[in-house]
Amino acid sequence: MYCQHFSLKKKPFQISSDNELLWLGNKHATALKLLKKGITEEYDLVALTGDIGTGKTSLMNEIIHTLDNQTLFVKIGDPGFEMHHLFKIISTAFGFENHYKTGGEFSTEFFVFLKTAEEKGQKILVLVDEAQRIPKRFLKEIATWSGFNLNHVLTVILVGQLEFQDILSTTLEPALKNRNIVHAFLEHLDEEETRTYINKRLEMAGATRKIFLLAAVHEVFKYSKGIPRLINISCDQALLAAFSKDMKIIDVPTFKQGIKGLELPALPFKKKVIPKEKIQTQEKPLHQKNQRFPNKKMAGLALACCLCLGIAYLFYIGYLPFAMETQQTHSQVNMNSRANQPKEANTLTPDTSLHNAKPHDSKPMEQNLTQEIPAAVPEPGNSAPRNMGLGYTPDPLSEPEPDAIIDWLMDKKNIKPQE
Repeated sequence: MYCQHFSLKKKPFQISSDNELLWLGNKHATALKLLKKGITEEYDLVALTGDIGTGKTSLMNEIIHTLDNQTLFVKIGDPGFEMHHLFKIISTAFGFENHYKTGGEFSTEFFVFLKTAEEKGQKILVLVDEAQRIPKRFLKEIATWSGFNLNHVLTVILVGQLEFQDILSTTLEPALKNRNIVHAFLEHLDEEETRTYINKRLEMAGATRKIFLLAAVHEVFKYSKGIPRLINISCDQALLAAFSKDMKIIDVPTFKQGIKGLELPALPFKKKVIPKEKIQTQEKPLHQKNQRFPNKKMAGLALACCLCLGIAYLFYIGYLPFAMETQQTHSQVNMNSRANQPKEANTLTPDTSLHNAKPHDSKPMEQNLTQEIPAAVPEPGNSAPRNMGLGYTPDPLSEPEPDAIIDWLMDKKNIKPQE
């Protein structure tokens, strides 16, 4: 869209990695040199780590473009799968998938393939991108490949983000202590490298003059923090903003206008307005807030007392009427049982004495007399009788017989009746 406006042959800041516009600064050139060294020399494993967007994938693609015809390679873009799926990708790329499908072990079939490649004078390269997603089982399998003891036929390149460094130190390095490992690291660009990166990209795209002012380059560095991917995105938006304003150069206002579209939209925030009267009502002084309950312990004690009183009240209105009703029911039962007994058992005559007791009675006569007394002597002024002994149940419906009371008192004092 803006290429004709700025007299460019192609877009200089494409988000996708384009090796035709690859710029190698000191940091990227050093990392690429280490990767190539791991392939040409006797290194079992080559690792490349760096932050997101620092150009790791671009260096991997550059490695692939520089390979000769005697080097066979396979690239795994996302290793976050099960081991059998990763084994299938490798076996299919190198042409021994039929042997692997028949049930053979992958390590055995892979060793046979590497031995055949060694006889043909070939090199085998396995590249794994996003290596921080590799399952640990697959990493341990990779460590066993270095034990094939071949003449440096196989090289494995693992490219991952910063967290992959911890995985290397905890998983791979203990298993490969006696093996050769090359580890390259990509850092962010500084401000001078950022300026060179922008100008070289524009020059390779066909620009014959400088488009970004120095102040705008400084804003690019502040925004991107030296990450090549963010440099590409922000500069592409800045060129689009300048094209919309029909400008041939990019200054600071134009760059800021371009990156506005990259910012997340801020949600509107509505502040809740509280009336002054309500604020005065809610915000009371501290001594007024604590005036009702000056002490939390006293408030808890008052609450406990209220609960106890409530439980007592429920007991009074619930349990006591039930207990009184039960007592009246027992009294009625006793009265009915005495009414059904023979009259001789309920009434004592003046002729009854201790000498008339039958020999087979198991209980003393005194105890029998005590249990058979129907009522007690009422106190003066009281209509309700008192309990006179064990087994006695007050019966307000029955009145005591005078002769029975006299006999009971005489028997208690051991006084014999006169004949």
